[in-house]
Amino acid sequence: MEMLRPLLQCGKVRIFNLQTPALKRPFVMIETQKGILGCKYVNVDTANQMKDCVVVFSGISTPDDIVERNVEDLSEAAKRYGIKKGMRGSQALQKLL
Repeated sequence: MEMLRPLLQCGKVRIFNLQTPALKRPFVMIETQKGILGCKYVNVDTANQMKDCVVVFSGISTPDDIVERNVEDLSEAAKRYGIKKGMRGSQALQKLL
């Protein structure tokens, strides 16, 4: 089974941007050691059940959109890092580095 490969890796941060005919929108995600920032394909309820740190953004198509947009939803674990709904993505990313 082949795993999804990152578009870019810088240290322990990996950036994914999967575009496939199977999905109407790209699956976009930035992964850090503390958690992930990603598109609405990421489910916050499931993340809360698993106690995972996720930050979700709406209407994104590229990794750049994550840092430029505001947080739409987040898990309880993400809140413990000081991330808040409406916070700029670049600020949320800084808190997870």
